[in-house]
Amino acid sequence: MNDVFGSTMNRFSLCLLPILLLTAGCFSSIDDEDYKPLTSDKWREMVKDNENRLKLEEQRPIQGLDNPLRLLIGQFAEVISWIHDRATGHTWRLEVRKIFEPNPDHRRSGIAYLSDHTVGRHDPYAKRYMDMLNPQPPPGSLTETDPSVRSMVIRALNRARDKRAISLFLLALDDKNDDIRLEGAKGLANIPAPSATTPLLRHLDDTNENVDVRVACADALRMYRTSEVAQSLVRALRDRNFGVAWQARQSLQLMTGKDFRYDTAAWLTYLSGTNKPFG
Repeated sequence: MNDVFGSTMNRFSLCLLPILLLTAGCFSSIDDEDYKPLTSDKWREMVKDNENRLKLEEQRPIQGLDNPLRLLIGQFAEVISWIHDRATGHTWRLEVRKIFEPNPDHRRSGIAYLSDHTVGRHDPYAKRYMDMLNPQPPPGSLTETDPSVRSMVIRALNRARDKRAISLFLLALDDKNDDIRLEGAKGLANIPAPSATTPLLRHLDDTNENVDVRVACADALRMYRTSEVAQSLVRALRDRNFGVAWQARQSLQLMTGKDFRYDTAAWLTYLSGTNKPFG
């Protein structure tokens, strides 16, 4: 009976997806925001969005208040998700047990489930995540060795905005696994620390580094307003990978309140021609 009900709920959820995407504007045409001048109002909006990004998820302003239909459908989707979890056996207790199981797929899915809830982004769960990455874990715990699980743990700590995890993000940034380095860079993008400046610059400037990691580093460096960082981002504007160049431009915009697009000479002239280049 549960299998039949669960299957029905899965189909219903898939049917609901296009409606959610439509109300979110995902089917709208590509906007021309990238070609509009950066006004002071737009810059202030970027600063506000960045401030909200650094907050805990439960502390951020509710999105979609200007669209009652989107808000209503979002609440309806949460109810459907709750029913789906019950129908398929995804109880909180079961998911907590998963993170102690020998199967790495179970550990990963358990962490993903827990960190998707406010309670699962705080202690004792956040402490458990950190213990999983600790080279010298406390008695009764083991250091996680599976790369996919380690990556998920770092993502969970990022979502928790837990400053205790900064040292783990820094270690992750130099891991041999691309996904782990990516999650480490993303963590440092949302929980900045002065000690992260040098490794972030090193990975951004390394053209042999994974492109997604370099993009994440360019994003993270928006929080480090120094001349060295700004010049590195300017150099990245000429990168052969457009994703890196685009993100470098976004970070420079946020840091300075200016936009000289991909004109490196104009950016360098501005940065060297004022005592206070950062907004």
